[in-house]
Amino acid sequence: MKSLNELIVNQKVKLIGAGDIPTWVVSKGNQYGRDHGLGQFCTYWHGLEAPVWNFDIEIAAMCKEENMGLVIHGKTETGGSMGTRLGHIAQRLDVGTGETVELAYALRKYSHEILSTGCCNLEGAEFGLEGLSMELTGEEIEQIEIPLNWEIVISCNRC
Repeated sequence: MKSLNELIVNQKVKLIGAGDIPTWVVSKGNQYGRDHGLGQFCTYWHGLEAPVWNFDIEIAAMCKEENMGLVIHGKTETGGSMGTRLGHIAQRLDVGTGETVELAYALRKYSHEILSTGCCNLEGAEFGLEGLSMELTGEEIEQIEIPLNWEIVISCNRC
């Protein structure tokens, strides 16, 4: 955090974000920053995956608790039944792809967070614009959230 803070002090960067690192590391880093008067992470970058079990439990909760924005990026990596469900909803609504539905889901489900999205090409921009203007019904949200046989793992070194 000290090195990151130096970048802010020297005006090399304005904000610091985190992504693809455990949420506990981000929380501890922010606590260290608060305790020592240093800059803190202000955004968490997360790949577009709807829904993954740790998103609600860890990522969205951490962003809310740490007062951080949530940046949604990239294309879906969900396949199998989730990809099929998203594809069926996209076909029924006559929108581009399952990724469009995923973005609309994230915007509806996590509207209390500051969401941002980005793209690398024209196709990504098109699915993003469609997803931003799309409204999902409660029934469509339920279809997306059908349990995925998640395996909940509780790890405790002191147990």
